[in-house]
Amino acid sequence: MQLFLFPTEVWNFDLEQLDNEKLSEIILEKEKTESSQSLSNVGGWQSKSALHYDKGFSRVVDIVKENLSTVCSYQNYKKGITFTLADMWANVNRYKDSNMKHLHGRSDWSWVYYVLVPQGSGKIIFCDPRIRRAMYQKEEFLQNFDNPSQYGEYKIVSSVGKLIIFPSYLEHYVESNLTKQPRISISGNIDGNLGT
Repeated sequence: MQLFLFPTEVWNFDLEQLDNEKLSEIILEKEKTESSQSLSNVGGWQSKSALHYDKGFSRVVDIVKENLSTVCSYQNYKKGITFTLADMWANVNRYKDSNMKHLHGRSDWSWVYYVLVPQGSGKIIFCDPRIRRAMYQKEEFLQNFDNPSQYGEYKIVSSVGKLIIFPSYLEHYVESNLTKQPRISISGNIDGNLGT
């Protein structure tokens, strides 16, 4: 009998329901008028984390919730567990901007949606969360598997309309944007709640 112990799920959805041109316009206008947060971004601009209250992003909120329900249906959560969108922000990475390795604390699920992705503007890279395994095995060994579940790091090529939902504990980073065009994404965190 085969067991899959300590698996980490990363969900990819390719969406066509959002007006990415309009979202780009709104975000680039915010970039001009709002100061940037400084969290994981190396250069670039990051909005305040309350975009889920902005009417211009209501469709994004709806789409994330719809796809989260798919993710949750596979988790066998007990009755009474509900999920809420805790926060949401926009990112603009320009030439040589990136995001350093980080995770999203105090949340259950996190997500990123790609609004504008020029070719060569950087991949998102997820890191093996099994610290003891990464400490023991050589990097050359970890890179020598044909099975993605055995990689030390896993790169996902971003594309316009892609939504990725992943556990908040999963460490990740974003490569530098090597193009002269902005790379625009929207991210957020999801909290689980046990109803009474």
